[in-house]
Amino acid sequence: PAAAYVVVSPDGTASVGTYGKGVTARTPFVLGSLSKSFTALSIMELVYRGKVALDQPVTTYLPWFRTATAGRVPTIRQLLDQSSGLPTSAGVADVAHPGRTLEQRVRRIADVKPTAVPGAEFQYCNLNFATLGLVVQTVSGQPYADFVRTNVFQPLGMTGTYASIPQARAAGLLKAGVPLFGLHVREQAADFEGALPDGYLVSDAQDVGHYLTMQLGDGTFQ
Repeated sequence: PAAAYVVVSPDGTASVGTYGKGVTARTPFVLGSLSKSFTALSIMELVYRGKVALDQPVTTYLPWFRTATAGRVPTIRQLLDQSSGLPTSAGVADVAHPGRTLEQRVRRIADVKPTAVPGAEFQYCNLNFATLGLVVQTVSGQPYADFVRTNVFQPLGMTGTYASIPQARAAGLLKAGVPLFGLHVREQAADFEGALPDGYLVSDAQDVGHYLTMQLGDGTFQ
């Protein structure tokens, strides 16, 4: 499979390269779970504005939120650090249902039984960041995709980054490379709009260099 990469130096310069055929520094790739860091950044932007508090329960922003165990409601911080108590398996099940909206995914948490008390232990779960994405959407009054475009992509000059699989396809998104019994199988990325906050943002190597320069530096870009 072809690939693109970017190396960010301590002085903020970025070097982009490629491997294989048919790929450039501007070829879009699905970011997968790196999307979660964009959601975390969006939450922290709302914290900075005084609209979200890290140690408030998620019900402060989504009053209807609940799990299958009464009283086990995580805070925003516990969602961010993956200690909500929601099990990993609960966040994987949605992959087979790309038609679910973000709110539908979060409302289904009412049927999920936490396997730990919030804050007690680390358990990686996609639903933690789906919930955070819905908080961003609810508190800001904007669709999640619009919020990240306006508050993350645009200020960082990320012109080849997308919160839409169809838009990314039009810009040259490649089919993914999936290993199956030793074979390299090409697979089209699903248009799973309801999972943008935890796995379906799209970017290219050049733009990721902008993002890393900001993250690894002092929080600014140019």
